[in-house]
This record gives sequence, structure tokens and C-alpha cells, in this order.
Amino acid sequence: MFLTPDLYLDHYKFKGPTGRLRFLPLEEIHKLLACGLPPPHPLREMVMLALTTGMRRGEILGLKWDYIRLDNRLIILPVTKNNTVRVLPINDTLHRILSEMPQKSGYVFGNGNGGHIENIKHSFTSACKKASITDFRFHPDSNRSYGNPPRKIV
Repeated sequence: MFLTPDLYLDHYKFKGPTGRLRFLPLEEIHKLLACGLPPPHPLREMVMLALTTGMRRGEILGLKWDYIRLDNRLIILPVTKNNTVRVLPINDTLHRILSEMPQKSGYVFGNGNGGHIENIKHSFTSACKKASITDFRFHPDSNRSYGNPPRKIV
């Protein structure tokens, strides 16, 4: 017996994506950045990092200045969730943001005690609420918004 396309499709049901799928449209990006996140604001800079590089929340919070090569326009993440090295390009917008940020500690988003900011859930939820953005989380939704579609953010 030959496998016809109908039998094949009936036998092998194609599955859709697992879990949530939520992208942040350009209009919502602008609303989020305009609503209570005036520059310079650490949360604004974290959102811009996520949107321009696709970095995960943990990668952003643990980002060290040693990992950033502004002269080469690269961010080098030595250890990622998958235990691999990731090299990310820095676009013009992100280059400007990072160049203007003070380097007060070894961490890009230091907590003032030598460590880094641990949790941004409350501030991000508040910013989304002010911007009337619902059902959106910093991760994984923010790094899914990266490059979907490629666009100029600011």
C-alpha cells in the first residue's frame, strides 16, 4: 500500500507551537518605553537589550561590563542557558545606550552592593500596566519579540 498525502497528513498531525506565543507589536513597544520609563532608566535599558538582542532576562540581569565590547560592537555571553558561548551584535541604538550608561560596578545593572539586580518582575508588570499592555512577560515573550519582524524601535 502506498502512502497518499491524505493518509500521511491524517497519520502525522502537524503540531502547532507549544506553550504561549505572544509578540510585542511596535505600537506596544513605543507605549511601554514612553510610559514611566524615561531615559535613563534601568528597566528601559533592560527592555531595549531584550528587544535589540533577544537576550534572556537572566542574561541581562547578570550582564557584566567585561562581556561588552563597544569598540567591536559585540556582547559576548560566556555561559548561557544552553552552556554555550553566544556572541551578539550591538546595533546603533544599543551602542548609544550602553555608551551613555555609567559603569558603577562590574555589572551593567548593579544593585549598589557589588551584586546585580535580582528581580524586575514587579517593575516590569507596573510598567506594562501603565502602558495598558496585558498578558506580556519579560521572558520569554520579550525575546520572542526580537526580530519579529525586524524593525527600528527608537
